[in-house]
Amino acid sequence: SFGYILTLMEIPMKMLTDFLYLLHCLRPLSWSL
Repeated sequence: SFGYILTLMEIPMKMLTDFLYLLHCLRPLSWSL
């Protein structure tokens, strides 16, 4: 059942990582504007 929790947590964690990566990529762009 612990593996199920890990899989359940994996989706929001991946979304958060993708969001932070996107934010990191867009930050220099917002500075240049």
